[in-house]
Amino acid sequence: MDIKSFFVNINKDILKTIIRKKTDNKDILWLLDVILDNNCAQNYVLKGNPSLIKKIPPHKTLFNSPANKGLPIGNLTSQFFANVYLNELDQFVKHKLKVSFYIRYVDDFVLLSKNKEDLILWAKKIESFLKENLDLELNWRKSKLRPISDGIDFLGYIIRPNYVLVRRRVVNNCKSRLRDIQKRLSHLNNDDRTLEFVPSIVEKTRKSFSSYLSHFKHANSYNLINLIFDKFPFLNDYYKYFNLVLPHNFSSLKKQYEFFKNKLPSDDIIFFQVGCFYKFFNEEAIKVAKILGLNIIKKEEEIFAGFPVRFEMKYIDIAIRNKCNVYIINEGTYLVRSLKMVPASGQDDRLILSLTGFTHKLRPRLLTRKYSIHQFKQYIKSLTIIFLLFYLSSCSVYEDKVMIRGDSLYPMFKNEDQAKIIRKCDKGFKVSYGSVVVFNYPGRKVPVVKIVKAVGGDVFGIKEIEEGKCELFINNEILKDLSQKPYIFSSQQCKMIKLYENDFKGVVPSGFYLVFGAQSCANCLDSGKFGFLSDDKIIGVLR
Repeated sequence: MDIKSFFVNINKDILKTIIRKKTDNKDILWLLDVILDNNCAQNYVLKGNPSLIKKIPPHKTLFNSPANKGLPIGNLTSQFFANVYLNELDQFVKHKLKVSFYIRYVDDFVLLSKNKEDLILWAKKIESFLKENLDLELNWRKSKLRPISDGIDFLGYIIRPNYVLVRRRVVNNCKSRLRDIQKRLSHLNNDDRTLEFVPSIVEKTRKSFSSYLSHFKHANSYNLINLIFDKFPFLNDYYKYFNLVLPHNFSSLKKQYEFFKNKLPSDDIIFFQVGCFYKFFNEEAIKVAKILGLNIIKKEEEIFAGFPVRFEMKYIDIAIRNKCNVYIINEGTYLVRSLKMVPASGQDDRLILSLTGFTHKLRPRLLTRKYSIHQFKQYIKSLTIIFLLFYLSSCSVYEDKVMIRGDSLYPMFKNEDQAKIIRKCDKGFKVSYGSVVVFNYPGRKVPVVKIVKAVGGDVFGIKEIEEGKCELFINNEILKDLSQKPYIFSSQQCKMIKLYENDFKGVVPSGFYLVFGAQSCANCLDSGKFGFLSDDKIIGVLR
């Protein structure tokens, strides 16, 4: 239920009366009158676009409220006074109507009952109470009677008996903001792509999206978060490269060079600008000189190589042909920030930051990246060759390593054990029962490793063994750990798995899996936390 235009309709005289029942302190009452009698619609300082005021609905603005009504919603005191005002409603609902299940947040509130007639009667009595005692009206457009199976639309969530979803409007607002940023900063120019990396926008985006993430994480939003990161890949780049957006002060050129060298991939080449030259130092100089065909210069204990800045594109071409990505670190007094993708032949797409620096005694240097259409076509050609090789090959996988984090796979693996991983290279990659799979989880920097306990077509179900605990049956057999002890799940895990059992009628759909550790774990990232794991989220299996 919702109260119609609550803040602009709060009766100040009634509010004063309520507070005066609680205190007769002259100082408090004087301050109360000063705050409440102040008319913020007069003698105000307007900040922003004046035309926006005209777009506010008349019933939502204090400009149209009577002198004795309305509190400015932005004032902290207004939030406090709002709760004091509606405490009268709380007392009426709990002590007069005797409602057992009632929750209120400011002017939104929910009543629950097994009896439909009780709810109808309560709504009428609440309507009368608000009108007679608080000079307020119910907003019947937002006050609805419905079964809990339809879900309760409350505080930005759709709350169902076994799970919580984020309200569609909140999701759409998030996507709309990200879409606007992507249109402004991500540009397709024929065969290339440029993503501008403007510090103020990056910081604003990070803060805004972090607040959305915090909101999402109170719901069952694993798939939603993955979908957003997949749809707006620039988010990953904004988080990854944020530290390189801002200029840093260093006491020496060597420390400045080491900073970028440590931050960027060691297999790639850094073009580090010093005046009119790009220079490479020590071990890096030896490696780059061999690739680019440069002369090595020795001066006292220093080894370096380099070339004039005007030959930048020539040596980028050579580096790309040698399958090396190139990071260009520029110096300067004018800051230009952009993030570009320079594809290296035979490698995956990589988005690279393009920046220049600020004025300082030791000039700050920031990362820049450029590429040409010729390089992009070479990249596409390489991708075509790789695709054909994968298509014709009977084994389209390659090996890598992953570090095990935590003890959920003990005794198979211990914490910080190194394990070989075979990564997927195409959609034909298969995962079977008992496979130890590696997958990414939003918010974690390292992959998660778990064991497949159920695959597509398997029948599963939850059985409660005592209050707050349950067991999982797969194909009519109790799920057991490596020591043959049944997995015991917490009430929260039971609710999550029960949700999927109800929605999918107890059958794991094709292309999805139930994954768990080697033993019971109440707080682990497994199917008890997020439900099914989809095949497209798996990045590999352990050998």
